[in-house]
Amino acid sequence: MDNVAELCFAIAKSLSLLFSKTNMEKITLTIKDESKKLFFLELLKQFDFIEVEKAIHQEESYNFFSSAGMWKGRDISADKLREQAWKRS
Repeated sequence: MDNVAELCFAIAKSLSLLFSKTNMEKITLTIKDESKKLFFLELLKQFDFIEVEKAIHQEESYNFFSSAGMWKGRDISADKLREQAWKRS
């Protein structure tokens, strides 16, 4: 475990040299091993130059029926759409 902590400390130290308060960046990390997530997050919180935020992913559901009427009043048919699509290829 000491090797992991030393490696994480070295990475964090390198990051502190790369980023200053005038040049803040957001980095997204993907944690592959769920069992190490808490350890890693607690380690990051120990550094005063790193802010840890939990990203909230909300899936947007598409309402198919909200598109109803989008072709209303237009002179278009399935055949015309197919013809235009084939011309592009």
